[in-house]
Parts: sequence; C-alpha cells; structure tokens
Amino acid sequence: MRMLIKLIYPLVLLMFIAGCAMPGGPAKKPQSEQQGSQTQQEVQLNPILAERVKAIAQGVKGVDASTAVVVDKDISIGLKVSGFDRLRLRSIKEDVHKKVRELTEEHKIHISTEKKIFKQLQEMEQEMLAPQGRQSLQEMKKRLDEINKKMHG
Repeated sequence: MRMLIKLIYPLVLLMFIAGCAMPGGPAKKPQSEQQGSQTQQEVQLNPILAERVKAIAQGVKGVDASTAVVVDKDISIGLKVSGFDRLRLRSIKEDVHKKVRELTEEHKIHISTEKKIFKQLQEMEQEMLAPQGRQSLQEMKKRLDEINKKMHG
C-alpha cells in the first residue's frame, strides 16, 4: 500500500504540473471558439411577427399608434399614447405585454411610450422593410440593443 502511494503521488503531481503548463490548454480553446461563434452568429429579423405584434398593440384601448421590431428573440414595441390615456401608461403597457406574451412565450418583450424611442423604432422598422441601403444586420442588432437598454427591460 505504501509503495502504491509513493508511485501515485509523483504521477499525479507530474500530471498536474504538465496540465497547468500547457500553452493554449483546453480552458482557453472553448472560450475563443465561443467568442468567434457569437460574432459570426446570424441575426434573424422577423417582420411577419413584428406586424402581428404591431396590430395587437394597436388594438389595445388608448394606443394611438404602434411600431414593432423583432430581432432574434427580442420584441421591441413603441407605443404612441396621447391625451388622458397618458395617465394610465402602466396599465396600457401591461395590457400590451400580456397580449403579446399570449402570442409568443419565447421572446423577450420591451415596451416604451417615449416619443424618441418610438421614432427610433419606427425608423428601424422602415429599414427592415426596405432592404436597399439598410445597415448590416449586426449593426441593426447593436442599435436595437442600445434602444432596449434605454427602455429598461
């Protein structure tokens, strides 16, 4: 038994040292592959779902106009609410969120009633519908992510 421990201990120590000293070991490889796949990942636009979401939002009482953009698993909705309906923005947003959630469970939903964000989403929606002269899909995704951050959710 004692002889076995004397043989195993140096062998384990040698394996540990050799594993730590290997340049580009297995811990580094998956990380670089993961980063590469994230940058090369294809961005998915879904104008059909965006139109359905837009129609659902438009049907909620108090919403004057709506715009929607669907990129990957994010649904970004801009609402135009005016007059006394602005006093119940929270309930309008909740109604829109609930109805859109019934349509799709797998997407993350972002809703805003700010005029500036509504205008930015409307411009992105127009870019999606007119493919000539639009930005690359990666740039559009980056812009939408920035808009979604401003929406706080």
